[in-house]
Amino acid sequence: MSLENIHLPGECVLIKKDKPLEKTASGIFLGDIKEVIDTGVIVKLGIKAISDGFDKTLLGQRVRFKEAFAEELDIKGEKYLFFRDLEPSIYYYIDNEENKE
Repeated sequence: MSLENIHLPGECVLIKKDKPLEKTASGIFLGDIKEVIDTGVIVKLGIKAISDGFDKTLLGQRVRFKEAFAEELDIKGEKYLFFRDLEPSIYYYIDNEENKE
């Protein structure tokens, strides 16, 4: 099963979680921990969210979310988080610095 073959109902959302920070043997995180705690990119939206036009603005959007609301899915060895509702699962949207020009 591939990501393209998955069709989500309603306002569901599938998020590819950001990779966790590397940690030294003594437990020190390498990098900016504020940037990767419960953050990821929206990779798939439910049918209702698409019909409401959210696919044009939300696909590829980086977000902060409440992971306790998620169900983890493994699709071809990749880990994704499945949320039943777009809201209140997502706390806020994060501007991509790369996309600003």
